[in-house]
Amino acid sequence: MLHWTPLIDLAIRVAATQHQAATRKVNNVPYITHPFAVASILADFTNDETTIVSALLHDTIEDTSYDPADLEANFGQQVLAIVQGVTEDKSIGDWQARKDDYFQALAQAPRASKMIAVADRMHNLYSLMDEYQKHGDDMWDLFGSSPARQIWATEELLTIVGGAIDVGLTDQLTQTMTAAKEMFGLVD
Repeated sequence: MLHWTPLIDLAIRVAATQHQAATRKVNNVPYITHPFAVASILADFTNDETTIVSALLHDTIEDTSYDPADLEANFGQQVLAIVQGVTEDKSIGDWQARKDDYFQALAQAPRASKMIAVADRMHNLYSLMDEYQKHGDDMWDLFGSSPARQIWATEELLTIVGGAIDVGLTDQLTQTMTAAKEMFGLVD
């Protein structure tokens, strides 16, 4: 269960401010729903304040102008390290090269980064499945990717996090991936 603390409140306010103009790619839902969903998923597996705060802030460095120095000043070095552990290098234009770089870095990242990466992937798959039901294959153009690449990224993530995190969390992602494979017509 997600418990309110002053630091979580600050993280909510910072995340909401940083993502205030952003929307999700397909459905134009306010982007802030995504960090909240990731934190909510994780709250079923941990009550660690640092992990929840990091989940709320996980896309601030990657997708906003929020300065890492400000993140560290407001939330500490540990939160900064966790957030950096799940931050993709957007200067790498090629999808596959960017994911390869991300997974190499994630393998060395803190355990909390791995947990956030799994919850992030889970929510992204939920969102993809929801949008796929509404828009079909047309939606893939917005992601510079394909259903097969999304499944590859999920399988790669599961391999990297291995036994480093709660098996319940990885089991939940595996179940979500199986449902996505079925929906996208990628059943083995």
